Amino acid sequence: MDVRKFLEKGSRNLQVFVAIALISEFSYLAIVVLGNLRTQIPLFLLLFGISFLAYWIAVFYFSDFSKSSDGQSNKLLQFSNKHRKSFSWLTDFVKSHYTPRQITLKETLTIGIFFGLLFRFTILFTTPSLSDDIYRYVWDGRVSTSNINPYSHAPESDELSPLRDDQIYPNINHKEVPTIYPPVAQMVFHVISMIKSSVFAYKIGFLLFDLGTALLLFLILKKLSLSPKRLLIYLWNPLIIIEFSGSGHVDGIGILFMTLMLYFLASKALNLANVALALSFLAKFISLIFLPILFFMKKQSRLIIPLIFVILVAVFYIPYADAGGALFSGLRTYTAKWESNASIFALLKNGILTILNNDTMSFLLPTLQQESLTPEVFASRRYDLALLVTKIIIILTFSGVVLYFWRRFREDIVQKGELWPFRLGMIFMGLFIIFMSTVHPWYVCWMVPFLVIVPNRAWLLLSGLVVLSYWNLTAYVETGIWQEPVSVKLVEYLPFFFLLFFDYFRSKARASG
Repeated sequence: MDVRKFLEKGSRNLQVFVAIALISEFSYLAIVVLGNLRTQIPLFLLLFGISFLAYWIAVFYFSDFSKSSDGQSNKLLQFSNKHRKSFSWLTDFVKSHYTPRQITLKETLTIGIFFGLLFRFTILFTTPSLSDDIYRYVWDGRVSTSNINPYSHAPESDELSPLRDDQIYPNINHKEVPTIYPPVAQMVFHVISMIKSSVFAYKIGFLLFDLGTALLLFLILKKLSLSPKRLLIYLWNPLIIIEFSGSGHVDGIGILFMTLMLYFLASKALNLANVALALSFLAKFISLIFLPILFFMKKQSRLIIPLIFVILVAVFYIPYADAGGALFSGLRTYTAKWESNASIFALLKNGILTILNNDTMSFLLPTLQQESLTPEVFASRRYDLALLVTKIIIILTFSGVVLYFWRRFREDIVQKGELWPFRLGMIFMGLFIIFMSTVHPWYVCWMVPFLVIVPNRAWLLLSGLVVLSYWNLTAYVETGIWQEPVSVKLVEYLPFFFLLFFDYFRSKARASG
């Protein structure tokens, strides 16, 4: 970048862009200085908020939304025609006295990529404290490189006692539960551990997956004739930076293969997209929700899509099959009752718990009348039934949504253009997140690649608000008891749902008008 051009009076936009980047970098440096974030959550949230505000301004003022998913100009930052006419005299006056030049594509990408890398390298040198998941990854890799099946034994089992140390083992969560991470993730753990079995080595490995995702998004934007400036949405997203460069979450592997699936989708290579989807699923199970989209897009021999998917999954599980019944025991434990930061799921479950009083429970489960109905037995049965009913409602709802879009897929893709499959993928991912019983902040990272292709203000906002759930760590550090105040969820989810529905009904009104 030309320094003289940067210092010119007319380069105000460029100067503001760099200033925003520097504000973000100072916020990340301050986060690094904090050290153990778990014990300083209020300060962390303040600094994250500053970086997210800078990110929001950068994305909406310096990215390019000139071609939206419906082929119309994006109006997120534009006045309506009425307002433009009302203030045209002011606009003309400003333009006649001072018109800062627009930032070129080359300048945007140069600054965007440089600072996107700088943000990541700044956070890379922090010790993970918001989440301890990475210690389980290192442990699984250590078990695997010791020629032991990581699915066979929980970390606390006697068989694995020779592998224990005073750095990794004490920081593993849920030592009584065998690993839940699928084969592709385990293979990545194995490879990294062969190079170096350390937290920092794993963070570097996950950083490479993160940067690979950014590269794929750049290629997708080019293939779909969308502005490369949109890459800012991913490169500068604070949630991506904190969760991957900071905490080192395995989701980065699954997201890379999911983005590879999107690239093949844009290339109309459905079979390759299916392979990439299977690899993503085998890194983190979340990706399964995209299988219907590939099924929709296949015009002939549709059954080949799920068939190849199942075969690939089976092939990757074969090397671990000697674990027998323990192969999915960790996953069963995780999906049974674990719940954290849920939105719609929590509302449904609590509503059903209200309905399930003594009389209702006795009617639904007559065996309770024959048991010694202690408060503990009643509470356990009531909670289990509420969970079951909630999950059934959500599965039926999601299945109904999939069936609805399947029936009208051909019509939608003709009316809404080539970006419709990507928007549909975002819809499925969004429903999955709001229906989930557990919504850790890093789960929302799965939505960010879609926002590069089909921007959505509400989901972009949630990628900032979701970190408020870390507030629950303050009480957990003091008491050892996990609590989720309703007030935190309200601040986290209400603005998101308001903006989501506001934008939806506004777009409907514009379409009908």
